[in-house]
Amino acid sequence: MEAFAGFESRFRYDIVGHSGETDALDLVKKKSPPASARERFEVVQQMFFHSSGCVSGDSTLSATIRAVREVASEDADDRFVFVITDANLAQYGVGPAEMAAALQE
Repeated sequence: MEAFAGFESRFRYDIVGHSGETDALDLVKKKSPPASARERFEVVQQMFFHSSGCVSGDSTLSATIRAVREVASEDADDRFVFVITDANLAQYGVGPAEMAAALQE
């Protein structure tokens, strides 16, 4: 968010979290990015509070598929999906082949 601050007219982005409870926790919507340091901090707080109270589990694979499909449906010069997870994917039966397939959805 800090890197995009001041470049809202050039870049559109969403930040969507995932957890054992959901594969789509909307944190930042592309039409309303956080406009101040305080609003960006509130997004980080929301991430922290959600992760502190959510049930065990992982939605990395379904969140990745959802993100790739959503980004592919957008009209844009370039599209990127960044997947960040702290899950032990092997514990949930997700291997490199499944993750690669999700990214190529």
